[in-house]
Amino acid sequence: MRKGIDSISLNFDTFASGRINTWRTEIIESTLESDNKENAYSFLDDCDNLIDSIRVPRGKLRNMVRKQRKQVDPKLQEQTNRFDEIFEGIHNISHQFVEEINRGKFKDFNELFNKFKNKIENYREEIPVIRKKIREFGIY
Repeated sequence: MRKGIDSISLNFDTFASGRINTWRTEIIESTLESDNKENAYSFLDDCDNLIDSIRVPRGKLRNMVRKQRKQVDPKLQEQTNRFDEIFEGIHNISHQFVEEINRGKFKDFNELFNKFKNKIENYREEIPVIRKKIREFGIY
């Protein structure tokens, strides 16, 4: 944006993430002051990394549950569902964070930043607990 680029070309498999990242960047660059931009990008990177850290295990679990159908242990199904909830939760938190920046109705960016950062920290603490419970089933 700073260089005057107003269009980009993306492969099909990167279109969704590219579009999201472009949307985020446009809002952050046009709304926040320089010192807050770094925190915003860092937070979103943290969200993306957490999502990536559970993407593969979540996919493996979902495939296994699909294959086993009714034979899945209810406790394993519960952990699989929780991974899905966390995945969606992190995605929603990052989206809401950018939406609030876009609205510009916050008085203190640090307060907004910390509100969302705390939500992510709760997930960060829960993920290893879920992984440990899943290992009890001999997975990973």
